[in-house]
Amino acid sequence: MSLAFGRFSRLSGLVLDVGCGPQEWPAHFDVAQPGTVFVGVDPLVGDAPGRYLRVRALAEHLPFRRLFDQVLFVGSIDHLVDPRQALREARRVLTPGGVISVCVGEKADDAPPPTVSHDWYANLRRPAGAQDVFHFKRMGESEVVHIFSTTGLEIEEHVVESVDAFRTRHFFRLVPDGRDPDR
Repeated sequence: MSLAFGRFSRLSGLVLDVGCGPQEWPAHFDVAQPGTVFVGVDPLVGDAPGRYLRVRALAEHLPFRRLFDQVLFVGSIDHLVDPRQALREARRVLTPGGVISVCVGEKADDAPPPTVSHDWYANLRRPAGAQDVFHFKRMGESEVVHIFSTTGLEIEEHVVESVDAFRTRHFFRLVPDGRDPDR
């Protein structure tokens, strides 16, 4: 997923990865244009060193001003309590002409569970109100498209990638639609 999404996103300039997690260097960064600079935000960035700046922060309250040429949500939009607020924040920190790229995984209700599970996964607890231990609410294509439209974002490009008979990934490139979503 990561390399395909990185190519779709055409990573360049100053890029904010929202929901970057604790990883040292996400694979989707490997296909960036030379000179691209990355910043990541996640409440779980951890203390291990990374190869790019990572900030412990919430997507719904980004600690930045209008700085970024691109903002990414790589499989993280459905982990958020308030994806609308996170998208409004992403739009707020974009420079003029900037884009937001979103990857959303869609899984059929009848998808078989993973055949292998890590020990640490068994110890996770589902937060109150969340659909599962990782997703506040799983969202499909129509739901995220609706959310985009309510946050002043327009779909510039949408690519669908079939993973298997049960899973699909949606890559979206979004641009501000010119109106103020908070009015």
